[in-house]
Amino acid sequence: MGRLLLPIIAILMVITIALVVWLSRTPRDSAANTTMTAKSCPETFEGESTTRLQAVLPTDSGMHAIWDPSAYADICGYETWEKQVLETQDNERHIRAGHFVPLYVHADGSPAIEIRVGRADAPSALADAESAWVTASSEEYLFVSTGTANVSGIEYIGGKPDPAIRSLVLPAGRWRMKIHLLEAPESARSQDGLYPPDFLALANPEIAAHGPYRQSEETFDRLP
Repeated sequence: MGRLLLPIIAILMVITIALVVWLSRTPRDSAANTTMTAKSCPETFEGESTTRLQAVLPTDSGMHAIWDPSAYADICGYETWEKQVLETQDNERHIRAGHFVPLYVHADGSPAIEIRVGRADAPSALADAESAWVTASSEEYLFVSTGTANVSGIEYIGGKPDPAIRSLVLPAGRWRMKIHLLEAPESARSQDGLYPPDFLALANPEIAAHGPYRQSEETFDRLP
């Protein structure tokens, strides 16, 4: 009987030791995995120092947006993206916080987009010719900059740079953004397709208490 018990006891001891070692290693392994994920996202967006950012940017999601990269830094994949960008209620939460300005006409494609940055003593505005091309204008949106403003199709919003995202250096603070939809004659278009833009965002610093700001995901009340 004693001879039979010895192998069983030895086996139980081996199992117990293995279990203790596994339990002691699991938390460290999990921490390492978490650290690796955190290091891979977010990355730094290098903003362009300009008062006129012009770009032709694609979307297959029907919407572009100007967005604050720090507000979406934890988006590293579809699961985290859909929790913050997929639903109207989430976008409008970010709009109220000043993180997100929609460029939304319910259309896929690659429109020309321009962000024109003004100063308190020289606000950005439409040129005379541009005023004649306006087909729709939004009310002003609030944008709270942390130093950089990104613009892209909404499927590219997240913590990782992408060729379909353009970044603009925008001094930290509160900005008023008004969006104009333009339709210019072909004769007015530049060869590179950047001007005149389809969307023109006029960004000006908020120099005093201002508002109310538009809080809708729908950029325009009526589309042409």
